[in-house]
Amino acid sequence: MDRFHYMIAADNRQRYMPLPDDRLPPRGQPLAYPEAVQLVNPVEPDFKGEVCASLSLSLIFTGF
Repeated sequence: MDRFHYMIAADNRQRYMPLPDDRLPPRGQPLAYPEAVQLVNPVEPDFKGEVCASLSLSLIFTGF
Protein backbone atom coordinates (compact mmCIF):
# COMPACT_ATOMS: atom_id res chain seq x y z
CA MET A 1 0.00 0.00 0.00
CA ASP A 2 2.04 2.91 -1.29
CA ARG A 3 -0.69 5.50 -1.75
CA PHE A 4 0.23 8.20 0.75
CA HIS A 5 3.57 9.79 1.54
CA TYR A 6 2.10 12.65 3.56
CA MET A 7 -1.29 13.73 4.80
CA ILE A 8 -2.79 17.18 4.63
CA ALA A 9 -4.39 18.58 7.78
CA ALA A 10 -5.27 21.87 6.06
CA ASP A 11 -4.46 23.61 2.78
CA ASN A 12 -1.37 25.17 4.33
CA ARG A 13 -0.31 22.27 6.59
CA GLN A 14 1.21 18.91 5.62
CA ARG A 15 2.66 16.05 7.66
CA TYR A 16 4.76 13.13 6.45
CA MET A 17 3.39 9.69 7.24
CA PRO A 18 5.31 6.63 8.46
CA LEU A 19 6.27 4.01 5.88
CA PRO A 20 4.30 0.75 5.65
CA ASP A 21 7.37 -1.18 6.91
CA ASP A 22 7.24 0.88 10.12
CA ARG A 23 4.03 -0.94 11.07
CA LEU A 24 5.72 -4.38 11.02
CA PRO A 25 7.84 -5.88 13.83
CA PRO A 26 10.44 -5.03 14.94
CA ARG A 27 9.78 -1.42 13.84
CA GLY A 28 6.19 -1.38 15.14
CA GLN A 29 4.64 -2.89 18.26
CA PRO A 30 1.00 -4.04 17.90
CA LEU A 31 -1.55 -2.44 20.23
CA ALA A 32 -5.04 -3.47 21.34
CA TYR A 33 -6.62 -2.59 17.98
CA PRO A 34 -5.31 -4.44 14.89
CA GLU A 35 -4.91 -1.25 12.84
CA ALA A 36 -2.92 0.55 15.57
CA VAL A 37 0.80 0.11 16.26
CA GLN A 38 3.30 2.03 18.31
CA LEU A 39 6.35 2.99 16.29
CA VAL A 40 9.35 1.79 18.29
CA ASN A 41 12.08 1.86 15.62
CA PRO A 42 10.71 3.67 12.53
CA VAL A 43 12.80 4.51 9.47
CA GLU A 44 12.25 8.22 10.23
CA PRO A 45 13.38 8.79 13.86
CA ASP A 46 10.95 11.71 14.33
CA PHE A 47 8.08 9.19 14.44
CA LYS A 48 9.56 7.14 17.31
CA GLY A 49 7.01 6.58 20.10
CA GLU A 50 4.02 7.71 18.05
CA VAL A 51 0.93 5.57 17.57
CA CYS A 52 0.13 4.91 13.93
CA ALA A 53 -3.35 4.00 12.75
CA SER A 54 -2.66 4.66 9.04
CA LEU A 55 -4.96 1.94 7.81
CA SER A 56 -8.02 3.69 9.22
CA LEU A 57 -6.84 7.05 7.86
CA SER A 58 -6.37 5.67 4.37
CA LEU A 59 -9.84 4.14 4.50
CA ILE A 60 -11.30 7.50 5.49
CA PHE A 61 -9.44 9.40 2.77
CA THR A 62 -10.31 6.93 0.02
CA GLY A 63 -13.97 6.72 1.04
CA PHE A 64 -14.16 3.01 1.92
